[in-house]
Amino acid sequence: MHPNDSAARQPRTKKGKKKKLCPFLSSPFEDCYALDMDSTKIAMVVHYCQNHFEECDIYKRMSQQK
Repeated sequence: MHPNDSAARQPRTKKGKKKKLCPFLSSPFEDCYALDMDSTKIAMVVHYCQNHFEECDIYKRMSQQK
């Protein structure tokens, strides 16, 4: 999946602002935090997969490979 494919399906917050979700969430990679989520990864998923995915090392690495 290309990162821009999911741009039109971004959910909105209560105030109408668009949330920026990681474009790779719909088909995550083996090492994505959201793929095998457990209680130790919840904070990382909330932070990186929503609004801060540009800071995620996995996102950076996979974006460069595409």
